[in-house]
Amino acid sequence: MLFVIILLLLPLGTHSVPPIVTSDPMGLSVSEGGHITLNCSHNQSDSVFWTDSSGANLPSQLYSSANQLTASYVIQSADRSLNGSTFQCVANVTASTQEFSDVTIQIFFIANSTISLRQSEVRLGETVFLSCETDAWPPASIQWEHSGASLGSANQLSVPVTSLSVAGVYACIATNSEGNVTSSVVVSVTADQSDFLLYRNQSSPVSMECNGTDLSWRMFDTFLSPSALPSGLSLDVTPFTSTLIVPVLDTSLAANYSCYLNSSQVLNSNFQIIIPSIEDNFPLSPTSRDVFPTETLSVPCSPPPGDPVPLLSWYKTGLSVPLSNSSIPGLSVLPNGHLHFSNFSQSDVGVYSCVAHNLAGFRLESADLAIIPAPTVEILLDSSPAVSPMTFDDIITLSCNVSTNQSFQLVGTFLYSWRKSGQLIGQTQQLTVSSSGEYSCEVRIATLDSSVSIQSDSVVLSKTTLSFVGQIAEQVVREGEDLSVTCATIGGAEPQYLWFFGNEEIRNSTNQIVRNNQLTLRAVSREFAGDYGCYVIDPPDSTTI
Repeated sequence: MLFVIILLLLPLGTHSVPPIVTSDPMGLSVSEGGHITLNCSHNQSDSVFWTDSSGANLPSQLYSSANQLTASYVIQSADRSLNGSTFQCVANVTASTQEFSDVTIQIFFIANSTISLRQSEVRLGETVFLSCETDAWPPASIQWEHSGASLGSANQLSVPVTSLSVAGVYACIATNSEGNVTSSVVVSVTADQSDFLLYRNQSSPVSMECNGTDLSWRMFDTFLSPSALPSGLSLDVTPFTSTLIVPVLDTSLAANYSCYLNSSQVLNSNFQIIIPSIEDNFPLSPTSRDVFPTETLSVPCSPPPGDPVPLLSWYKTGLSVPLSNSSIPGLSVLPNGHLHFSNFSQSDVGVYSCVAHNLAGFRLESADLAIIPAPTVEILLDSSPAVSPMTFDDIITLSCNVSTNQSFQLVGTFLYSWRKSGQLIGQTQQLTVSSSGEYSCEVRIATLDSSVSIQSDSVVLSKTTLSFVGQIAEQVVREGEDLSVTCATIGGAEPQYLWFFGNEEIRNSTNQIVRNNQLTLRAVSREFAGDYGCYVIDPPDSTTI
């Protein structure tokens, strides 16, 4: 037991300041699903608490140390509905005086993107109008793609229908700091019984027949005179048919041809001759890489531009048929053509080929996927591995460290999770520990196309035997002033503090406030002079000092 003697001097004035607000994580922001702790501290108040925007009190944990009272409000699983919410910390300085601090939090998330399409079926000469809206914070950037080609980054997109190759899948990719989401729609360029799409290889013959009388032909918008046809074209005319013939097709004759009835210029038939093509370069191609065991991985592939739009197939060396969503457990081909592994293992090692093919042929890109040992995660104390079991005096800081024996640098976003006896208690790299228990940490390393989680070994921590730190000196104070006295200890698991004036235990009142190991006397008067004692009890082993 420690004793302190308090003397009285003349009163002096005091003034108050607003409470200080901090957050964990810092910056008053957190990813959706994560937890955020709002801390409000004040060193001149009888009570500190949090309220929401309506003024309703929020459940808070109170802590006291070094003449300071702190209220902590924890949001365990942040939801996007809280984005932009304002919270207020209130500190009761006196019975008639309060100080306030307001904070606004941000919840980072990316939920979905939605494409609005004016019409899904269009004809040659019309325009496709698309609009992409996202539900995300911070606001997401937009990227449009069609058949692997980038089309722009504005929320709205308009595409003139100049050929049937405009048809296909249009994807809106929305990206912010939380990742990306993709939505897609299919646009069709319609062809009724009078519209014909003719794919022919170069040097192939083409024949286009139109039925009726008094027929005329146009190549694009140019009238074709039977007596002055462009080189390479010929006409075979009967009383009721007109056939336009291309004996040997070359690029100059791959065009739109229209057949009209009579002099009224009524469209009878429309033909589009297309020489199939496929370019060499993939906008997104698979790349060889080393993969960790259990890693979730997406291998990208987008077909090169071509007409008609190339289709994608995936092959693995040693298998003669294309991969499908049921051919290998844990493997799937995503709608965007990417190859997805939900849990990469030794059996998945091999060379994977992405094949793009259409009437013009095929193009191929391959990637060699190899497996490597996963990184290790260990708990460090003062840059050295924490040894289990381990004892400590008061407060220690643990660090969750990731290391690898490989020659490459780990790249990605590192997400940390600390657990005490299986319960989640923190999501930062470092953890401040003040109580005994079994601690472990987990690290998830995430990139745009992969993620892997690694768990550390557990560390058992125990606090040392409870004891006092030094003595409390005799205190001298002026009458009317406030006085705070701290009972300093080290060790113990969960020490509890009792304060006595003479032989009588001190209970909280307007002028006598007990906050754990701190005793505060308000507006000291003569009757406060005397002997004060501090008793400390550690319940786990019933130690009393």
